[in-house]
Amino acid sequence: MKGITLSIYIKIRKINEKEDGKIYYEVLTQDFGGAHFYFCIDQQNKKLLFFKENDFSAVIKIIDLIQLDQPLGFLDHIDHKLYARVVMKAVKAFQDNNFLDDLDYCA
Repeated sequence: MKGITLSIYIKIRKINEKEDGKIYYEVLTQDFGGAHFYFCIDQQNKKLLFFKENDFSAVIKIIDLIQLDQPLGFLDHIDHKLYARVVMKAVKAFQDNNFLDDLDYCA
């Protein structure tokens, strides 16, 4: 397969950090059919919240960051392989208490 490069790139960029401990990220990728969505790491309530729009008014999925042994479920209209990779990066940031400006995923 000469000349074919297989790679995955998911841009995960911090767009806001609030004093109440909520950190907001934007997710962009052309891989897995393309996607553009948002999530918030809520440190105080130990939740990972997903949003379709950047007004953050309508939560479309909530993951409890304390009970990670529960199934992740699915995020509507988002490939599960993409969703799982984003959750993995967000959980690591929460567990390490290290909320970088970029949590990008490359493989």
